[in-house]
Amino acid sequence: MSDAPITRLSLLLRMKDAEDHEAWRTFVEVYAPLVFRFARKRGLQDADAADLTQEVLGSVADAMKRNKYQPGRGSFRDWLHTITRNAVNKHLRRAQTDPSNTLNSIHQGHVEQIPAATDQEEWDHEYHKRLFTWACEEVRGGFTEKTWEA
Repeated sequence: MSDAPITRLSLLLRMKDAEDHEAWRTFVEVYAPLVFRFARKRGLQDADAADLTQEVLGSVADAMKRNKYQPGRGSFRDWLHTITRNAVNKHLRRAQTDPSNTLNSIHQGHVEQIPAATDQEEWDHEYHKRLFTWACEEVRGGFTEKTWEA
């Protein structure tokens, strides 16, 4: 279990409304870079990681519309991690069966070397970093450049 801040319940509730653009903007700003970096660290190229990020965000949007996320079963961040990890694994399995892919052995070796505990720890660490960066971006406009640099 992580001691990282939980995703605000108010944000999750607002995300059920597909027309709440501010809630979805916040979600994308916080979580899209996290998903993208996770995919890149698993060996996906930039374009594939970007596509996978869009796929994961689309899955989350669909799931939120259908009330698929159940807070009683675990944290939102862990749920998103599971969706992301499954999408990466699916992508890597497809890459292994594609005869035109010259990186099959690199993908497989990369996946096999990552213990599950390390995977969760890395996800949580990346989440902390991304949340801090996002929070800084949100408040930076309230400071002069000189004060910010100090």
